[in-house]
Amino acid sequence: MSTSLIFVLSLLLSLIHLIAGFLFPTAAPAPAPSSCCPSPPPPPPPMCCQPAPPPPPPTCCSSPAPTCGGGCGGRRRYRSKREADLMPPGIRDEEKEECHNPMLREAIEESITFQLASSIRKLNFRLQKSDFASNRYIAICMLTEEPYKFFCPTQKFCTHGNEQITCHVFEG
Repeated sequence: MSTSLIFVLSLLLSLIHLIAGFLFPTAAPAPAPSSCCPSPPPPPPPMCCQPAPPPPPPTCCSSPAPTCGGGCGGRRRYRSKREADLMPPGIRDEEKEECHNPMLREAIEESITFQLASSIRKLNFRLQKSDFASNRYIAICMLTEEPYKFFCPTQKFCTHGNEQITCHVFEG
């Protein structure tokens, strides 16, 4: 090999080494922590399995559902007429059970079960029967324990339910 080729190769290697040092510098030692702030504690060792979360705190209704009255204490609380009059017109509160149509109440009572899907299905089927066919109705069923408020611009509605499910039917 000629000396000029060796010289070019060694120059090329030196240049590559210089560029690599510039592009990929070696890490300098970290500065010592200041004396005013302690170093953070090391992270805990990784766990292979997460511990189970604690059970939820018991509520007053954690025992089996009461057989009558619904809710904690076994008795549903009704608002007095004076309290009901203070509510804006059309707004209904979850603690106020109203039914202005005995046929709708009967339809809800016949349809309601302790399962949400079957209750709404049965109620929808019942509202499509001939005695209700002259009007269109909107039915909503939900778990009784869930708080709710709704607006109903008509007095043609019925709210009724059991310990687990409450249904609302409005004339549409």
